[in-house]
Amino acid sequence: MQDVIEKENWDVRILLSVYDEIQTETHRSIAEKWRIRQSQIMIDAAKTIIKTIPVEVDCKISEYWQK
Repeated sequence: MQDVIEKENWDVRILLSVYDEIQTETHRSIAEKWRIRQSQIMIDAAKTIIKTIPVEVDCKISEYWQK
């Protein structure tokens, strides 16, 4: 995911990665676009290992870091 963030020039920071969960931070103006892109990155990564069953992700946008 970090490679994609850098190569595609996303203004996103990875905050936490634990097992199958990845928390990122970005500006709300691109949050929905990033949610879609992050979901696809995670699905593509899983498909390299899980070949016989469909892969799904659950990606949510939250405002944990409110001022």
